[in-house]
Amino acid sequence: MIKYFSLILITMLFTMTAFAKDSKSTKDNKAVIIDNRTEAEFNAGHIEGAKLVPFDVIDKKIKEVVPNKDTPIILYCRSGRRSGIALQTLKELGYKNVENYGGMHTAKEKLGIK
Repeated sequence: MIKYFSLILITMLFTMTAFAKDSKSTKDNKAVIIDNRTEAEFNAGHIEGAKLVPFDVIDKKIKEVVPNKDTPIILYCRSGRRSGIALQTLKELGYKNVENYGGMHTAKEKLGIK
């Protein structure tokens, strides 16, 4: 019985630590949120504080927005396809801490935004 409760407790602690670590990495480390959609899409609505860097010019514009390649970066677009392409481009450029949060609605959920 004690082994069973120990296993449950360890599992709960691991899960809570994983969630706390994830939210800390995006909020405490000041991740840069980048919208990879078009200017028209961005102007129609975007996540507050996000920077517009369309996926097809991210290789040319990223150094202006995020010069430090260790800075945490969160990417999103409409469905996750363009931000996936942007993720690959940034990795090829040497950016180390980049995540694709998919579409804007999913990104809002992951960031805890209503």
